[in-house]
Amino acid sequence: MRCCNMRSKSRFEPPVYLAYLLRLWQTGQGDQPVWRASLEEAGNGIRYGFSSLEELVEFLKERLAEAGRK
Repeated sequence: MRCCNMRSKSRFEPPVYLAYLLRLWQTGQGDQPVWRASLEEAGNGIRYGFSSLEELVEFLKERLAEAGRK
């Protein structure tokens, strides 16, 4: 696991961070199980659902890109 420095760019600028509660569960039976996921924003409770892990990862990539532009 990698760690990062949470310090901000300047002394007075708060760090940029995202906080989610991640839920994962498996659906389907037999030899075709499927992983589902949901994220809940820690600050406001908004939930996002994903029908695959690929969708989850794509969503997180987009959010990180947006946060990096702020």
